[in-house]
Amino acid sequence: MSEDTAANQATIFLEKSAFFRVVHADGTLCAFSPAGNVCLTFYNDRAAIPKTMVEGVDDKGFATGEIREKRDERKGYDREVETEIVMSKDVAARLWRWLGRELGLETQASTKPQ
Repeated sequence: MSEDTAANQATIFLEKSAFFRVVHADGTLCAFSPAGNVCLTFYNDRAAIPKTMVEGVDDKGFATGEIREKRDERKGYDREVETEIVMSKDVAARLWRWLGRELGLETQASTKPQ
């Protein structure tokens, strides 16, 4: 054992998997799996994109711009479900405590009248 490694500690090396990515979340849907795990589904919201668009073309075959009145678009918003994280209740509880502590909510919750 090296000088800087005590018997009661372990060095952990973090390595990103080939599937690692960063996603933006506007919100989350929460549920329990049949096995009792916590499922957090993250989503982002955006304006609905058109189903189709029509571009004008000049005599040389180059696009001259969208013909807006031919756009087939939906009214409303798209909620894109991006990813889901499944964890045990123990891991979810640790995440809850960490978030409360980091966001300063832990002390607010303990001082809130019941």
